[in-house]
Amino acid sequence: MTTFPRAPTYQREFLDRLRDSVPVSQVLARFIPLKRNGRLWKACCPFHKEKTPSFQVQDDRQSYHCFGCGAHGDHIKFLMEHQRMSFADAVRDIAAMAGIPLPEQPSFSSTGQPQAARPQHERAYAMLEAAAAWFESQLASPAGLQARAYLDKRGLSQTMQARYRIGLAPDHRQALGTHLKTLGFDDRLMIEHGLLIAPEAAGSQPYSRFRSRLMIPIKNRQGKVIAFGGRILGEGQPKYLNSPETPLFQKRLTLFNLDTARKPAHDNNRVLVVEGYMDVIALVQAGMEEAVAPLGTAVTEEHLGTLWQLSDRPILCLDGDTAGQRAMLRVADMALPLMQSGKDLRFAILPAGEDPDSLLKKPDGTAKMEACLAQAVPLSQALWQSRLNAAPHATPEELASLGRNLRELEKKVKDDFYRESLGDFFRAKLYELKQAARQAAFTASKARANPASGRMRYQPAPKNQPARSSLAAPSRDMRAIPIMAWLMRHPDLVERADVEEALAALELQSLEMRHLQTYLLNDRLMGALPPDAPAVAQLIARLQAFTFPDEASLHPPHVHAMQLFGQMAEHEKGLAGLPRPVSPSRNRAGKAV
Repeated sequence: MTTFPRAPTYQREFLDRLRDSVPVSQVLARFIPLKRNGRLWKACCPFHKEKTPSFQVQDDRQSYHCFGCGAHGDHIKFLMEHQRMSFADAVRDIAAMAGIPLPEQPSFSSTGQPQAARPQHERAYAMLEAAAAWFESQLASPAGLQARAYLDKRGLSQTMQARYRIGLAPDHRQALGTHLKTLGFDDRLMIEHGLLIAPEAAGSQPYSRFRSRLMIPIKNRQGKVIAFGGRILGEGQPKYLNSPETPLFQKRLTLFNLDTARKPAHDNNRVLVVEGYMDVIALVQAGMEEAVAPLGTAVTEEHLGTLWQLSDRPILCLDGDTAGQRAMLRVADMALPLMQSGKDLRFAILPAGEDPDSLLKKPDGTAKMEACLAQAVPLSQALWQSRLNAAPHATPEELASLGRNLRELEKKVKDDFYRESLGDFFRAKLYELKQAARQAAFTASKARANPASGRMRYQPAPKNQPARSSLAAPSRDMRAIPIMAWLMRHPDLVERADVEEALAALELQSLEMRHLQTYLLNDRLMGALPPDAPAVAQLIARLQAFTFPDEASLHPPHVHAMQLFGQMAEHEKGLAGLPRPVSPSRNRAGKAV
């Protein structure tokens, strides 16, 4: 009898996780051009001919729909109908995009029945639900008096306790296992899903993982209990303990409160990411229901994908201490290659020593929390600030190193539009930094030169000062002509500190020469063109026509510039040593006597 290979089968939980791991728009965008329209994506339907787009893609629902022909489905159905893939190939394609390994397929006997059935997930869900109900009953019992007092002290309302099904794991090694066995669940299933720990010594009984802890159920997107988090009562370590990874619970894919935060996140167009579930509960109690938290791990790439499905601008709320700064840097570097046009990632730094829970307990805590969120900085600013704080940047060499590090960050971005925008931002910030350094150096040099006033002697030309032609300029301006001509020919020399300082020290007299001086010192670096007044244009033409004898044999441009400044200084010094002419005395009628 001929046998054919059986098509692979997958548990519904695996398929749900697969769909949630990759936005449906990301799958469809590989084959059709999508255009953002608010929270939706639009396109002309690929299943029928049309000129006006009626095909919509919704990441929050993980589905597409055409209002023209009625085509509707999810990732898998689109690949099957548009790309003519088999179900198995469509699943493999999406799993490869998400980086999720496919589950092993059971072998089958000649009768077509599985030879070794794996534990059914539905039975595991039932067991975890029974454990959550038992933890709740323990909190309500006389044994939960201390735990209830602790919750009251923390300010958790009865409504919040019931909403998050907070319970108590008593300080007993066998109580939970004994209870679940009476409901028909065996030790193997309890160990597999993290409720019990297998003993190391042969012949010993498995014992409860959670003891003397407040218990908080962890749920998947569908609201089913998949794991638990425990907060210790009293002293002890670890303070917080989560279930280990299980067939239902993968920390890199799971966010606490995701099941209830999805709608508020869409309604408010933001999602808040905090460190732990107690912070989440405090935020929800304060009215910020769009809060989620990772569980025992830092924010992962999969978490970011999920967050961007909820909102285009997630906000990470981090503590203001050193650990919070490190966390910001870690997430920023990880997120950079994933950034796309239209997506954002912001960082809200809380006051030092505060977390969301403690901040909300202060007077006007909700307003203070909202103020922190309003001041959240974008990813670009977080990257800039982290690199700026990582190393000194006072010298040209240190600035060059900073620029090189920023360029490396820019190269990590895959999205062309965002990479260009980020590069523009970094270059603008570098320019501001260089300008501040130049201004500080210039101010310090002038203060040394004129310690009595501590002020710069150079000022831009007054607007109302009447113009005097440089062709009939005083002798000092005439002596400066070679310098200005050389700098117009080699404007980049002004970026050198010694040239910049020497140019700023020139006390020019004609208005057009001072305009040109201002241009070379400031406006040129901002990309401004020289002033277009006729007298200035005439001066520039004269400078451009100025010739230097044997120019090819001159020293390098910088050396020659400093020589010109030195020659002018020597000439000024020589003039200062000559006797000044004595003005004749005049009588009241103004006649010389």
